[in-house]
Amino acid sequence: MKKYLFIKIFLLLGLGVFFANSFITPMDSDQSIRTVLRNTTKKTSVRNLAQKDNVDIKRILSIDPEDYEEIRYYKSSDIMNADEFLMVKFKSHDDWDKFRDSISKHVKKIEDIYEDYKPKEGKKIKEYTLCIKGNFGFYYVGEDASVVIAQFKDALGG
Repeated sequence: MKKYLFIKIFLLLGLGVFFANSFITPMDSDQSIRTVLRNTTKKTSVRNLAQKDNVDIKRILSIDPEDYEEIRYYKSSDIMNADEFLMVKFKSHDDWDKFRDSISKHVKKIEDIYEDYKPKEGKKIKEYTLCIKGNFGFYYVGEDASVVIAQFKDALGG
């Protein structure tokens, strides 16, 4: 009798671990970055930013686009405006920390520049947004950050 009780407990624990892992691990999205980007940036000023190419991504952000499945970067054409938006689709969840570190280094680099010349822009940079959900992440400097975050989460299903 104790043997069967032990087996039942073992099976229940195994099922519990299996289901807990399914709910704890963020769900990846099979959507294209184009679709998520469109749904994230509607009703925001992000659409007024100029799209940059992979050379600009390497030069400005010190990020290698080859490290990500897909990547899109938008920046204000006005050099005195700090607004920028970067969205990535990760190849693996292991890339999250590398993404965070790259953005942190970039923010520290530009924060000093804008703080001296354009304090309002420097404040925007200090209040930057970085959000990761599943296999997507974004970095944003600009107005309406809460709207962008909400739309990003909605675009990926909550």
